[in-house]
Amino acid sequence: MSAALLELDGATVYRGANKVLDNLSLTIARGESAVLLGANGSGKSTLLKLLTRDIYAVERDGVRVKIFGQQRPVIAELRRRIASVSSDQQQQFEPDVSLRGAVVSGFFGSNGLYHYQTISADMLAAADDWIERVGLAGLGQRRFHQLSTGQQRRALIARALVAGAEVLVLDEPTSGLDIAATASYLALLDELLAGGTAVVLATHHIEEIPAAIDRVVLFSDGVVVGDGDKATLLTSAQLSALFGVPLQVSCSAQRYTAQVV
Repeated sequence: MSAALLELDGATVYRGANKVLDNLSLTIARGESAVLLGANGSGKSTLLKLLTRDIYAVERDGVRVKIFGQQRPVIAELRRRIASVSSDQQQQFEPDVSLRGAVVSGFFGSNGLYHYQTISADMLAAADDWIERVGLAGLGQRRFHQLSTGQQRRALIARALVAGAEVLVLDEPTSGLDIAATASYLALLDELLAGGTAVVLATHHIEEIPAAIDRVVLFSDGVVVGDGDKATLLTSAQLSALFGVPLQVSCSAQRYTAQVV
């Protein structure tokens, strides 16, 4: 049996003086996709950073934090296996990098291309393939910052997966996108999930939960308050309690929406 992607037992995380994860126990199997759902500040983004080793849990007896079965994974290897995408990355690229260059930079984990990096023909071919797969064919030479927000977000998906990552980690993936760009982005996620890509996604919008992901983990004040399938947890009663406002939840074709009542 393969090791779990993430195994937590008693994990507590502080950001400064604030406790943002409190004695958390949670397991996500290797190859499994899941959505982390909760209000802003509930701890879901912190859990993603714990998974990608951008932050660490408090070390004490009885606490277990394992990623791919390892308590102290090699960070370089982890970066190869787990690729993360967030809206902050869109502002971090070198100003003159092209879309193609931005995608190729995924092989190096950099925010641009530099003279000391050796770029192979195979890397370029893989980048061009991913540019086409995310619906940006013909735009490879365009500067990254000349792309629309939605196009940039698609490019970041290509950059994340070009080097063969096993897991795609997304934090508020449709933040800043308009209705059309959001629909297009979610359709892309559905395609990736159908192709076998595992996705762990944090959000406070149930509208952006991909139809293909069934497991939902509910977060509130740094603890898990629900963990199960969408039909059980994405209800008016559950989400009204989670967000502290009366909500009416509806579902059509595996897409959920909520409105205040």
